[in-house]
Amino acid sequence: MKKPNLFRSVFILCYVFIVTIIYWIGYGKPIIGIDDANIYMVYMKNFANGYGFVYNYGSERVEGFTSLLWTLIGSFFYKFSAHPELLLCLLSFILITYTLIQLAIVIDGYLGKGKVLSVPTLIVMALLLFIPGYFEWTVLSLMETGFWSSLLILLTMNICKWELNNKRIMGLNIEFALLIALIVFTRPESLLWGIIFISIRTHQMFLQYEGSVAKTAQKIAPTVLLFILSALILVKWRVHYFGFPYPNTYYAKVSDDKISNILNGFKYTLNYILKDNLFLVLIVYVIALLTGYILNRKAERFVIYLSIVAATTFFIPFITGGDHFALGRFFQPTLPILYFLILIAFTKIHHEFSISKLNYIYAAGILLLAATCCSFFLYKQKDLITQEFRIAEHGRQFGENLNVFFDKQVKMPSQGVIVAGGTAYGYKGITIDLLGLNNVAMAHADKIKSAKAIKDHASFNRDVFFKQQPDLFEGREGGTFLNDTTHFHLFEQDSTFEESFESITFKGLYKDSVFKKMYVPVLISKKGDAVFLFTYANREFLNSLNRSFYSYKEIER
Repeated sequence: MKKPNLFRSVFILCYVFIVTIIYWIGYGKPIIGIDDANIYMVYMKNFANGYGFVYNYGSERVEGFTSLLWTLIGSFFYKFSAHPELLLCLLSFILITYTLIQLAIVIDGYLGKGKVLSVPTLIVMALLLFIPGYFEWTVLSLMETGFWSSLLILLTMNICKWELNNKRIMGLNIEFALLIALIVFTRPESLLWGIIFISIRTHQMFLQYEGSVAKTAQKIAPTVLLFILSALILVKWRVHYFGFPYPNTYYAKVSDDKISNILNGFKYTLNYILKDNLFLVLIVYVIALLTGYILNRKAERFVIYLSIVAATTFFIPFITGGDHFALGRFFQPTLPILYFLILIAFTKIHHEFSISKLNYIYAAGILLLAATCCSFFLYKQKDLITQEFRIAEHGRQFGENLNVFFDKQVKMPSQGVIVAGGTAYGYKGITIDLLGLNNVAMAHADKIKSAKAIKDHASFNRDVFFKQQPDLFEGREGGTFLNDTTHFHLFEQDSTFEESFESITFKGLYKDSVFKKMYVPVLISKKGDAVFLFTYANREFLNSLNRSFYSYKEIER
């Protein structure tokens, strides 16, 4: 078995590498991840340099990142390189490769009758290739998504291996407990996932020990205690260090309005499903088939456990309200498990209708593959994700350009931004996140987020803004370097401005009389440079400009 197992591992390693390269080229060869990954890197760099978990040097402590463990890993990488993007990508690549190998082992054992790289396994790998989303978010984004996906799938495979071969109970339990501890420090929803996975393992033990409550409690107790202890340590540390039990991102994104969260979660899920009619048909089919299968008491526990994991994935957005990222980022981590369930559903057709050969299943898989190929070329995945990479690249470049532009100022101006990753990473001055992810006061100002606002962009508060008063206010067109100003005009003067992303996000700030009095749209020029900086500048900052090097022209509103 050593040679077949080695062949499987090498095949999947090459597969993940080739698929990653394909998507990397398709998205324009991004090298620094998306903008939210750059927020992570701001904290990674600051922590590695001894400043603590801060967004700006010497500023407030703020947990503007979702995954503590991913931030610590990245901080460690910064000890070896000032540009650890490749290391973060390499780690995600290794984790996803190992995870898909473990998934393939279980699929081969359950659906492939022990064959190495069985047809069901190859179909799952093909689905991951031809339906966009998984590799973008788990490898190329440089977010914690790959690490999170690896932990969730490995926990699920641990449960599956128990069902397939529970002779290695001790080893599986140790692995299970360690994975449970790791997920606690990876994402906040791990508290729910931990309960789900521990409940499944408890049920497995209960059946293993023939209904003995005492024996089951004794065996599951170490894992439960480790889970509770890990959660208590994390929450207590957060309260001590940051002052709050949850990450600041939670307060910036999640509304206290539970009904609104449920509605947003429903819209998020429906939007994801309706993006691809093929996927909608598959989900409805799998749910119907597996529900009937389970209700008829024919389903193996194996199938029920996988269904619980899939259901939990789709339940979580109803708590948080989902997010704004394309291709269902919340669903991507466990997508391979859903594909596994799809193949199980096809296999059940074989059993229910006594089809003599599996050729019908394989033929269905080929048709499915052909259909996904069509959806791949029709799907506008590049438009949906490419902008995420471009925003990060533009932000870094703009921040670095600001450093050069204001090098004659005694003090770099503070900038208030709507996109808080790449710009803050590249800029040496103070960056104020106007949407609250990295701004405690802004995140906590409104516990109930406006239903009219765009998801994850609803935390802007005028009162907090006027207290913080950044020197530069950079909205959609603010913070732009121009070579030619001949045809320049203010976006706020367009007829479509009221319905624009910027107007909705800043809740009509541009029309506010106090804002108009305090901030003025200007074109700032620097002696010897051929470029102009357009921004909304605080009048006090304009008065502080070094007139020996800078001049400005106000733009009429």
